[in-house]
Order: sequence, then structure tokens, then C-alpha cells
Amino acid sequence: MVFTNTYINGLNVSESILPSISEKNKFMSDKENLLKKIAHSKVPPLLELAGVKIYIQKNRLDLDIDEDATPFEKSSEKNYSLVESVDLEDDYKYLLDVNLIDFGFKLDGEESLVKQVSENSEIEYYISEINSKTNRVNFKGHVFGDIMHLSTCGDFEVKLGVLGVKRNKANKLTLYQELLIEGYVLESEKNIKMAFFTYFTAIEAYLNFTISSIKNSLFDELHHALEYLELKNKIRVVVKDRLSAKNLNKIKLWGEFQGLVGEIKKKRDAIAHGKSNEVITVADVNNCFFLAVVLISIGESGNTEFVNIIKQLYPSNN
Repeated sequence: MVFTNTYINGLNVSESILPSISEKNKFMSDKENLLKKIAHSKVPPLLELAGVKIYIQKNRLDLDIDEDATPFEKSSEKNYSLVESVDLEDDYKYLLDVNLIDFGFKLDGEESLVKQVSENSEIEYYISEINSKTNRVNFKGHVFGDIMHLSTCGDFEVKLGVLGVKRNKANKLTLYQELLIEGYVLESEKNIKMAFFTYFTAIEAYLNFTISSIKNSLFDELHHALEYLELKNKIRVVVKDRLSAKNLNKIKLWGEFQGLVGEIKKKRDAIAHGKSNEVITVADVNNCFFLAVVLISIGESGNTEFVNIIKQLYPSNN
């Protein structure tokens, strides 16, 4: 993956964490433009709607060598392979992505981390693996020099940009937010089918979350009927309540949104009930995520046009 620089609150983070996208094609509809942005990256909507944040943190490492590749030789200058890992399990419940912003020795009087270890050598270092199941980040690199001497040069640090949810914030997440995050992790692992079903469940969870508050204004006898409405009708109830609208057909995006709801639900039901062997595609996953974030945007922000939803979900691209 090629990294390009993006600045958030003055901090340099990777495009792998917060991607940008090219200027909107003037012939593309707002719905198509939103789908294109979603296909490019789902991170900005997760930052806006799912409680995901970007954290900047520093970790001290030991400059460990990979002795299987380059055995240690005392007082010998040689090219050493480096290998180490950082365990973020105690800090993060969800670890979606990590970017290595900077690394090197922290020396007195130096503002930046120092990579140069001699006139002709500097440390090279990179992230080799991010494991979202164990929340562990593995690093590799190499350096030419006397490793014993280098270990006395100062504290070796990495500066990381971490996309995720900290454990002390995770208890504030709703079920639909957790499902959006879990769907993203599954998609990142190329588990397309499970990502699709998880995003779909996030839609249902948001509807149930919202309906629980709507029930407070209804007679008890109506609660059961409301809970067991068919998906399209449940969406209509939630959107009407949030927008205080009697006729949703006057809302510009409504026809396109409901049409896609029907397509996705039909595919989901056919596969879930064993009536179809149809393969779920990346486009299906993007469409399902699209429905989830559009629904949440309507419900939480009262947006009724795709152009306004784009401005909310992708603010840095407008």
C-alpha cells in the first residue's frame, strides 16, 4: 500500500487511516458519488457515526534483532534484521488500522526522532502486520552497525497513528456502532459474506435502537406490532418519526434509498434462508454499508438529500 500524507489536527497520518478521494465527477449523481466514496474508503463514516477515533501515541521498543535471519555477533558491525511487536490489547477494544508516522532514537536536544546511526547508515523500519483479532502490531526493519552500541544510543520509539476504539470508550458504543466496526474488520480480512450480513444486522440494530424510543410515545398494545413490522415499513416509521414527516415521497432521496433496500433485503433473505447460492460481491457489501450510514445520517442528523449526507460523512473531501 502506498501512503500519502493527511493532516488531522496538525498531525501527519496515513491515507490508509483517512483516505481522500478525487473531485466529484460532474456527471455523477449524488447517490453515485456517495457510493464511490464508500467504495474508496469506509473510514470517514466510521469516524462520524461509529465512535471510531484516530489516536496518536508513542511506544518505546527494544530494537530487537531477528536472530534467525541475522545472528548476534558481539562487537561486530553488520547488517542486522530487526523484528518486534507492540501489544495494544489493553488499550483498544477495536484496532482497525495503524500507521507508522515516525520512528527512531529520542535524543536529548533533538526535537525529532533520529534514524541516522552513522555517517553511512540509518535505521529502516516498517509495519509488517496488523492483527485486529489480537490487537498486536508487528514491525520489521534493518540497520547496519554494532547492535550493542546502538542499544546505548537512547530510547528507540515509534510514533503511531491508531484508528480504533479505546477500551475506556467502548462501553459507550451502541450495538449498531459495534456492528459497523465489526463489519469493517471482517471486510478488511476479505470475509465479504460475513461483512455483508454484519452490515445488514447493523441496519436492523439501528432500527431497533430508534424504535425503542418511539415506543415510549405509543400505547403498550402497539409495541408488539411496531417491533415486528417488515423491514421497509420499520424504516418508514423510523424516518417519519425522525423527520416529523407524513409523506416520505416528497423527500428527494427516498425512492432511490427504498429501491436499494428492497434489492439488498431480497438478496440477504434468499441466501440466509438457503434459497440461493448467489455470491455476495464487494458491490453488495458497499451497498449494504451505504444503506446503514444513510439511514443513520437521516435519523441522527435529519439529512434528506445525498449531497448533505456526503458533506456530513466525508467532510474533508468537500
